[in-house]
Amino acid sequence: MNKFEKQKGAVPIIAVIILMAVIGGAAYVGQKLIAPSKKPGPESASEPSPKPPMEVNFTETGNTLNWDSRTESYLDEWTLLYEKPTNPAISVKLEFDENSLCNLGEGEEPCDKNKLNNGDLSQVKGNRVADTVTVIKLEKL
Repeated sequence: MNKFEKQKGAVPIIAVIILMAVIGGAAYVGQKLIAPSKKPGPESASEPSPKPPMEVNFTETGNTLNWDSRTESYLDEWTLLYEKPTNPAISVKLEFDENSLCNLGEGEEPCDKNKLNNGDLSQVKGNRVADTVTVIKLEKL
């Protein structure tokens, strides 16, 4: 087999490779034209939609505490200790989220648990589930 005959066999292989590349490129371009990519707009932004406001189903006045008298130690969580006519010591755990607002005497601002004091008389409005209240607004009285 001479050099010319070897080159004749390679021509169809090269032609098939070029044809496949052209078809693949055309398919890619066609796909982009038929289904263009969505650009994020206001309706498809990656930010989650805001949560609806929580329902206030708890409003009580009592003392904020993070002290455990049994172990005589501070806790990482805060509670509200309040009373009802037939029940003098009711406590609920206070949970704070990014929407919780506090007025500790200097105006309303996002709650910072580090600014709360043991024994402060406060009114808490929030959403109670079992023994936990997610604070919507806490106001020091």
